[in-house]
Amino acid sequence: MISAGKQMVIPVANPRLARALQYITTIATGGVLLTGPLLLRRWLPDPAVLKDLRLTWAMMNVDPASAFASIGLNWILLVGQRVDLTRIDFGLSLVIVGSLVSFFALLFVWGVRMLHRRDLERLGAVRAHGESEERMRLVLESALDAVVTIDAAGTITSFNPQAEKIFGWRIEEAVGRSLSDTLIPPRYRQAHTEGLKRFLATGEGPVLNRRIEIEALHKDGHEFPVELTITPLRSSGSVIFSAFVREITERKRAEQEQRRHLDEIADLYDNAPCGYHSLDKDGFFVRVNGMELGWLGYTREELIRKKKFTDALTSRSAAVFREHFARFKEEGSIRDLEIQMVRRDGSVFSVLLGATAILDAQGHFVSSRFTLFDITDRVTLENQLRQAQQMEVIGRLAGGVAHDFNNLLTPILGYTSLLLERLDPNDPLREEIEEIRKAGQRAAGLTQQILAFSRRQVLQPKVLDLNGLISDAAKLLRRLIGEDIHLVLTLAPELGRVKVDPPQMEQVIMNVVINARDAMPRGGRITIETANVTLDEEYAKSHAEVAPGPYVMIAISDTGTGMDRETLVHLFEPFFTTKERGKGTGLGLATVHGIVKQSGGHIWVYSEMGRGSTFKIYLPRVEEQLSLAPPSPVQRPSYQGSETILIVEDDDSLRKLASTILRSKGYTVFDADRGEDALIQAKSYMGPIHLLLVDVIMPGMSGREVAQHVKASRPLLKVLYMSGYTEAAIGHHGVLDEGMAFIEKPFTPEGLVRKVRHVLDEHQTKGF
Repeated sequence: MISAGKQMVIPVANPRLARALQYITTIATGGVLLTGPLLLRRWLPDPAVLKDLRLTWAMMNVDPASAFASIGLNWILLVGQRVDLTRIDFGLSLVIVGSLVSFFALLFVWGVRMLHRRDLERLGAVRAHGESEERMRLVLESALDAVVTIDAAGTITSFNPQAEKIFGWRIEEAVGRSLSDTLIPPRYRQAHTEGLKRFLATGEGPVLNRRIEIEALHKDGHEFPVELTITPLRSSGSVIFSAFVREITERKRAEQEQRRHLDEIADLYDNAPCGYHSLDKDGFFVRVNGMELGWLGYTREELIRKKKFTDALTSRSAAVFREHFARFKEEGSIRDLEIQMVRRDGSVFSVLLGATAILDAQGHFVSSRFTLFDITDRVTLENQLRQAQQMEVIGRLAGGVAHDFNNLLTPILGYTSLLLERLDPNDPLREEIEEIRKAGQRAAGLTQQILAFSRRQVLQPKVLDLNGLISDAAKLLRRLIGEDIHLVLTLAPELGRVKVDPPQMEQVIMNVVINARDAMPRGGRITIETANVTLDEEYAKSHAEVAPGPYVMIAISDTGTGMDRETLVHLFEPFFTTKERGKGTGLGLATVHGIVKQSGGHIWVYSEMGRGSTFKIYLPRVEEQLSLAPPSPVQRPSYQGSETILIVEDDDSLRKLASTILRSKGYTVFDADRGEDALIQAKSYMGPIHLLLVDVIMPGMSGREVAQHVKASRPLLKVLYMSGYTEAAIGHHGVLDEGMAFIEKPFTPEGLVRKVRHVLDEHQTKGF
């Protein structure tokens, strides 16, 4: 045999057979290629078959002549020429030739079938590849997202129809252009170029293979938001990038709208005219709105997860709340629970509370939401009304007792007088009866006080000028208070007239002055002032039994020890006294209260421990009795302004009132409830602040300290002080120097804006 160009001899016993096999094997290996007439004449296959074979070989890139040779067709010719069939056994020759013909015929058929199978497989692969590419084209053309591919140079290589719709470029316009100059806004182009270079150099990219939101550029130049994903693909040693772009304009608009609604809800939550908070299952704060934080004086960081709600309650209210909270977890709600809360500075205020339980899917209690309303003013008015009602009841009882007691005292005093007339001046019984009469007279005096308190005495009112009455009474008052106490009169000119009983009003002034004297054992100063005032609706709302209108005010201030809240609550109750046993009946201020009320007036007390006290008596102002119609009200200026004012006042309701009044007149107003907050606002505000309206006495920093700190950085700032103390009394306390701009509480809106305008236009502050 011949293999790989070499000849291998196979030994066979029959020489003829060996020679035939040698030729046959040579032809079978393709080592011999013979052509000639014999081939064409005797062994040429059918032309149709040959045509099919040639077509198959052409598809396989095979030369037909070589194929015939390789298959071994020529061996038949050689066998016919080289093998002498007549010289060997015919049967043996026939077997050999038949076997070989059958073998190579089968080999030929198998080869043709294999060629056809390979051809069909290749045709199927080509067809499948074409169908796959068509499907991919249809997918890209129907995609809802824009699909853009670029090469390593940043040039657009494909652009699907959705990209045309989103970016405004036609496919033939976009392909071949630089992505950076076509679809990327100018502010992002440098970053795009640097990112592309970085990826080509390192294989890393900060925006690859993840979704990002960014602005894209439309053909007409406007920018719009898109969601972008870029994926790199390496193929045949090069890199292409596929960008999948989704326009999110509507989504962003919806998100902005949702954000706006959430902001509105948050604003409503924080600035609602009530308190909101949420508690966890153990009662700790988990959320608090701005209103409640303002009430309490804490920051969110100080409350959230750090304090329980009971920590912000008085001890009594905390016990009540714990009892309700235990039932609340079972019942699911609390309705109209009235409790008292404690501010950071220790002051107490009242709230009305409602709550709703939050349950999980299994119905277990997990948290709660609370709504709170500040009812301090309502509670104050209720207490005032309750106290007034109690005083009315006590007054009626006392009046009845005094009336009956007067009936008993009349014969006692009458008979003692008869006995004294009948007895000899030297009679030893005379002195004892004289003591009985003195005791009766003192008892009669007490009944008069009881009657005055109960508003049951008979008054003889007259229209008079209180300035004259006070000036006349001052002579006696100076002798009563002693030399170590200085009495100062500050009487307003053109004071309005009042209709009162002069002796009773003298008693009112004397009782208050004596009470002030007793509060200053080491001496001090008592100031009596008068002024025309107008009490408005706001004042009437916060003071029970007060009708709005014009009044004449008498203010009696002292520099004594002052009074605490508990004392102020019981101040005008009969027989209530803070003096030692035997040194006071407790009827002095009760008498004052009764006379003022019976005269149609109102009395208000402002006091702090260590700061003295101020009694303000408001008596209705009356016009002279004339038949003429009252004159038309005088048109007053509007007192408009545009300056910036910083208000510092620890009383929430008064601070809000002053802010509202000044804003209504055009002023820009900032407010703070403590001196420390005022300094922060003054430092952070970049514009000018023209006026500081500050309370004289506040927790922490005083009004004067606040003014000194603010004026250190704003020397042109003007200062207007306000206080429940009267102007003259404030000057003596040393809190203010005389001549400082001052407005006393309570003030009317007209009085406030008039005073503010006056200070801004003319007043120059002193002493700093």
